[in-house]
Formats: sequence, C-alpha cells, structure tokens
Amino acid sequence: MKKELLFLVCMITSFLSANATYWICTVNTDIHMKEEPTKLDNNSICVIPAGEFIVIDDEDRMNGNVYALWVRGDTYGYVTEYYIEKVQVLETNEVNVLQETGKIKQDDPELVIKNKCNGKVTVSLNGSKHSIESGETKAIVVPAGKVSIFVSSPGMIPFSTTQYVKSNRSYRWEFYIER
Repeated sequence: MKKELLFLVCMITSFLSANATYWICTVNTDIHMKEEPTKLDNNSICVIPAGEFIVIDDEDRMNGNVYALWVRGDTYGYVTEYYIEKVQVLETNEVNVLQETGKIKQDDPELVIKNKCNGKVTVSLNGSKHSIESGETKAIVVPAGKVSIFVSSPGMIPFSTTQYVKSNRSYRWEFYIER
C-alpha cells in the first residue's frame, strides 16, 4: 500500500512538473541577472542576493540560463539555472479578469487596464511588458485569441492567467493588490 501511494504521489508530481510553465524558486547564492542568456556576466542588470525568490519561465531556457522575474525587485532577465532551486509551481488562475465592454472598429481587441494599487505594476500580455503606475489607466492592443496575462509588483508573488479575446471588441480590467 505504501509503495502504491508513493508511486501515485510521484506520478502526480511528475505530471504537474511536466505541464508547469512558471515556478517559484529560491536563489542559492548571489547571482547576476542578465539581459541576454549568455554564460558571461558582462550584460548584468543586477545581482540577486542568495535566499531571494524568483519566478522562472520553465519553457524559456538557453545556454544554461532561464528567463526569470526577481520578485522583490520586479526585474526581468536571465539567470544561471545551476544556482536556483524550484520550490513550487506558480498556479495559473482560472478566472476571466477581462470584462467585455463593447464593439470597436479596429480588428485587434483593445484591453483597457486600470491599476488601482498603491504602486507600479508590470503587466505582461503574451510576453509584451507594460509598466502601469498607481492610478494609471492604459489601453493596450493585442491580437485576437488566447492572451497570457502575467502581473507583477515588487515583493509580490505574480498573478498569472489566460483568457480568450475576440476581434472588434474592447475589454476592461480594474485591479488592486491586497498586501
């Protein structure tokens, strides 16, 4: 019975790991975050101290580096994957955050996003990053279809979801972060 239970836990864990895109990780030593995935530290953006949390995109690896978000610094770049340890999968939320507001003349959907937080956030839509200041409203045009939404703010575990948007439609999203 114990062997069967252990096998089941291992199977579930490997299934989750195989399908996970984003992971919350810790940094084992001070590491350079780089603009490009090179083996050299000559394009360093910053140094992430040991023990800090990062979120990695498990599917964006190159030259021994992985694309990451430094949670406390809200900074994006590449880190050497040898010096990180996966802690847990970052769950993708199953909620539709974009509310359809009506028809528009242009083909590509327009997303109107309002930041009701008390600080700047970074909103990534299909990998395209947009900084939105506190109280700011920003209109962003995206291609119709599936939109991957990833929102980060300094010191906060990011929010991640996907949603489908239609051509010739506008959408609205107002959000805030509870600390």
